[in-house]
Amino acid sequence: MKTITFCLVFLLTISQLFAQEDNLVDPIAKYKSFYELGGSIGLTRVNTEHTHFNTAKGDYEFRKNNYLPSSTVSINFGWLFNSEESNTIFAIKTGINISTKSASLLDSDGNKLQLTTSYLQLPFLVGFREPIRYSKNENRFFHALEYHIGVYAATPFFQKLDNRNNVDASGKGLAANNLRFGIMAEVAFTAFDNKGHGHKFGFRMMQDFAKLHKFKETPSQLYPYYGSLGLFYNIYNDYYK
Repeated sequence: MKTITFCLVFLLTISQLFAQEDNLVDPIAKYKSFYELGGSIGLTRVNTEHTHFNTAKGDYEFRKNNYLPSSTVSINFGWLFNSEESNTIFAIKTGINISTKSASLLDSDGNKLQLTTSYLQLPFLVGFREPIRYSKNENRFFHALEYHIGVYAATPFFQKLDNRNNVDASGKGLAANNLRFGIMAEVAFTAFDNKGHGHKFGFRMMQDFAKLHKFKETPSQLYPYYGSLGLFYNIYNDYYK
């Protein structure tokens, strides 16, 4: 939560660098739904309270406070709702995310290993959009901040446990062996033209809840809970009336 607070303060500080114009009308206010495609890179670590696993193949200990790169590809769609009393636009969005996360660990013989898992994630977020200003250049981009928070459900579909330098090692398909849930938050800066095209980027936080539902054992029998923070950028944004 300290990291999310920092991100919020950071983007709110950016917003103060722009003087809000009178009679400001957000061009997104005329739209009712949207679609976006983006990706993120960040750092991930395991929950430090759940690092030891005693499995049929031996004991494993995840390394605490060890951050490794993670990546997410997102396809989202949602609905917009205008406030009659202000320029604020509220939003509900969902979609499909493919997220890959890794963690370092030691086996009972002291060998250094890396667990890499890819998840299919289904988020459900609510949020709002706060206008800042128009830019003064000829493109007339409209600047705004967006805040979203919600939950997600995730299930793994691929996993690899091996020496972290063995990039060619084969992995295992998991076929939805378990289901986990978590919380997600986004803080974004947008610069859109009148057609809703432009740039959207910001911070994204994800934190697994420390509980999951097992349908069957994975080959490694390792079920770490992850927390991650990264930067995302939407390569495509489209809005519909």
